[in-house]
Amino acid sequence: MPEATAIVRQAAKDCDFNLIERETPFEFGEDFGLFTEHYKGAMFGLGSGKNQPSLHNPDYDWPDEITETGSKIFYKISEIIDAQ
Repeated sequence: MPEATAIVRQAAKDCDFNLIERETPFEFGEDFGLFTEHYKGAMFGLGSGKNQPSLHNPDYDWPDEITETGSKIFYKISEIIDAQ
């Protein structure tokens, strides 16, 4: 959804986060596409590191240091949507 993607881009910019747009899909599976058949949405990652196992890999361990980043961007996304 272009609108949802634009909101995520704006939120990242407003938070002064380094936005890196992937040229290839994420290497893990998600049911996210089913949700976007019914609701506007955009998928993004927080960037836990290139050497980190993929999200659904059994060796994945959530890096606590990205929790604040996630909280900030989701809060900013909600502010942008609320202002519309």
